[in-house]
Amino acid sequence: MSASTALGWLRTYARLNTNHPFDYENWTEAVRAGRTISTNGPFLDLSVEGYSIGDTIKMPTTGGTLEIHATAESFWPLGKLEIVYNGHVVASQQASKGSKKLYIKEKLRITKSGWIAARCSGYTSHPASYAAAHTSPVYIECGKMRIFDGPAAQHMLALVEGGIEYLQTLATVFDESSRKRMVKFFNEARKELRGRLTVEAHHQLHYGSGQWWP
Repeated sequence: MSASTALGWLRTYARLNTNHPFDYENWTEAVRAGRTISTNGPFLDLSVEGYSIGDTIKMPTTGGTLEIHATAESFWPLGKLEIVYNGHVVASQQASKGSKKLYIKEKLRITKSGWIAARCSGYTSHPASYAAAHTSPVYIECGKMRIFDGPAAQHMLALVEGGIEYLQTLATVFDESSRKRMVKFFNEARKELRGRLTVEAHHQLHYGSGQWWP
């Protein structure tokens, strides 16, 4: 988003709990739970073994097979719908002439903890080829195994440290206590990331959970 971007062109949708009132508190709950998609037009839906976006599926340490359903719909034609597992495309549906709706039904063998998400992109020969959307993940826990991605953690650490620098030098804040509160949140995230990088830097997978200290 920038001054050159139309207000509302990039949006995040959250799936609210239908048993609760349609209000701001319910919306923030859905965002915290990760029941979200980001889009500049297309709409996406994803389910894994009946679990929805933001849910966690607990599996044996040995993993297993999960059935994935994903749907993408758009006013402008779509060119591709993909399923991503731990950063790798594991299933894809393409429309050679563009389509306003794409669907994937796929069984995926799970071997380790991680995440599954769906994403779509526009038809390359159409003026709206920039159309795209991405879901938040459905998370997979295989026993007590947890996934660790060193480069991703390093990138997140750089973003957090950049956020601290911005808050301390450039940010316009309501008052000094607000600045300190936000810096505290960022420092907590930095401590967690540094700890994980220190403990797990040379290990692809780690067993266990809890606080990590540098």
